[in-house]
Amino acid sequence: MAVGHPVGYYRDPVRHDQPGDPYWTPADFRPALRDRGIPAAVIGGWSDMSLPSMLADYQALREGGQAVRLRVGPWHHTSRDLFRYSFQDALDWFGAHLLGGPAPSWSSVRIETMAGGWRDLQQWPPAASTQRWHLQPKGALATPVPPAGEPARYTDDPADPTPAVGGSSSSPASAGPKTTGNWSGGPTS
Repeated sequence: MAVGHPVGYYRDPVRHDQPGDPYWTPADFRPALRDRGIPAAVIGGWSDMSLPSMLADYQALREGGQAVRLRVGPWHHTSRDLFRYSFQDALDWFGAHLLGGPAPSWSSVRIETMAGGWRDLQQWPPAASTQRWHLQPKGALATPVPPAGEPARYTDDPADPTPAVGGSSSSPASAGPKTTGNWSGGPTS
């Protein structure tokens, strides 16, 4: 009650927090994604709190046969670099689709890898294979099945979760990748 009375636009989203709640129907544009024929450019960051919905929108547009391109970079939701790339991408995309200019210079999907540098892909999600990894003695992680004997254990307590440092947040001070210095967590035996 910072303003002295209840404020609906703060309280309503909290009250309507379940998937499929009719409250959100007027704001759900997903049904229109498949049949509009409007080219779209979707951009966000690995630490953007909107990344899951953005990727779902990209997938819906692509499945609907729309001209869509995707860029995911090392940004959070309020990153200045995200704004800069968004502006640049928008000008390229509008120039190609509204003014008949040349097609943008990169493929339909461009991501920045954790190792740094941009990678062009033909689709998202990229083709992948599954690998099985096993917890090894002394806390190692590797692909071979561990030797027989006392199993290695990892304890996870949802009531006492690992603290979040960085990641997706709307606060520029805490969003994005972070290093914590000397991390001493790990498997127990």
